[in-house]
Amino acid sequence: MDNSRKGLYEFGPFQLDLVRESLSKNGEQVHVGHKDFEVLRVLVENRGETVGKDRVLQEVWGPTADENYLAHSISNCGRR
Repeated sequence: MDNSRKGLYEFGPFQLDLVRESLSKNGEQVHVGHKDFEVLRVLVENRGETVGKDRVLQEVWGPTADENYLAHSISNCGRR
């Protein structure tokens, strides 16, 4: 289902709601931190494209970006 114009993305058992800034799996809320959510948003909004780490860092953290931020965020997502 592609409701991307409504800010809603579905992939596998997941649903990413940009309006509510929430992630659910099989209808169950999945807690993610704000920056982790933003990393996921960038990747989902650009699905089908190669998204370089510099782009993710810039879009999520801006000029204060540090590669460690991205590594930490990805590590957090792997714990869920």
